Amino acid sequence: MSCLAGSPQHLAILDRAPGVEGLYIAAGFNGTGFKTGPAVGMCMAELILEGKAFTVDINASRLSRFEENRPLIGEHEYTGGKEPGTQSGEPGLPR
Repeated sequence: MSCLAGSPQHLAILDRAPGVEGLYIAAGFNGTGFKTGPAVGMCMAELILEGKAFTVDINASRLSRFEENRPLIGEHEYTGGKEPGTQSGEPGLPR
């Protein structure tokens, strides 16, 4: 038995942990972390050391996007937001 940990959207969360100074989050990759790890590491190091990621804008991957109801939606299913096998992101709506 195996389990892949992911975010509700199956996309990464890259952010500061709210309410805990010095704690940062890089989680929820749902299996894609192995290929994005080097870039995520660079961005997280920038966030920690400089207060902001400069290599890539990671603002869209913030934790608060769930609370704000602002999901990531990419041009392609792989890049964000849509349920696999659907066009609209609505469960059960076929292509």
